[in-house]
Amino acid sequence: MTASSLPPRPIPSEHFMLVLPRCKLRNVIRVAVSWADNYPFHVIPRYPMANIPVQDSRGYFVLPQGYEGGGFYVYGSPGGGRSQYAHPIMISLICTVASRWSALDGRRFGVGDISLAGGPRHPDHATHRTGLEVDIRPLRRDGKHLPCTIRDREYDHEATARLIRLFLNASGVKKVLFNDATVTGVWRAVGHDNHFHVALKPKG
Repeated sequence: MTASSLPPRPIPSEHFMLVLPRCKLRNVIRVAVSWADNYPFHVIPRYPMANIPVQDSRGYFVLPQGYEGGGFYVYGSPGGGRSQYAHPIMISLICTVASRWSALDGRRFGVGDISLAGGPRHPDHATHRTGLEVDIRPLRRDGKHLPCTIRDREYDHEATARLIRLFLNASGVKKVLFNDATVTGVWRAVGHDNHFHVALKPKG
C-alpha cells in the first residue's frame, strides 16, 4: 500500500513502522498521529519503539533508529530519538547517503543530533533548530559505535573523507563543518573535532 492510496483521514492509534523509500528499517516506531498526505512513507503494522511522539508540531518525523544491512547507527543527546526530529529532506539525505555508503564500506556511520521536537533551542547547540542540520561522527578504524576525534589513533581519515564527499555530492547540501584540514570541501569551526556538521539549504 502506497502513501497515495491511503485514505485522507486519521490513522487509528496503533503501532506502526515507517519505511522510507530506498531504506530498509529493522526497528519500529509508534505512530499515533494523523497521516500527512505529503510524506512518501509506507505504513506497516509492527511493534512499538520508544515512548516518544513520532511526529512533532512541525510535521517532522523522528529519524528511523535502525537500518538493515549497514549504513548508519544513531546516537545523540538526549538519546532515544529525542534529538533527531528531522525535516523530510534531511531524512531522505541520510538514507540516500547510507545506501551509497553501505555499498562502499561495511561499517556504519554515527548520526547524532538533528533537532528537538518542535524546534526549540537545543541545550548543546547554537543551531539544530530547523531539522536541516545533522552531526555525524568520524569513522573509526575498528568500526565501533563510539566517539572519535581527529586526533585519535582510531580515526580513519580516508574513510571519513569519502563519507563527507558523499554528503557534499548530494543535492541540497549547503555546508559541512569539520576540523580535519586535510579533508577537502569542509569549513573549520570550534568544537568540530569529534563530528562533522552537515547543513542543508532551506526549502522554499
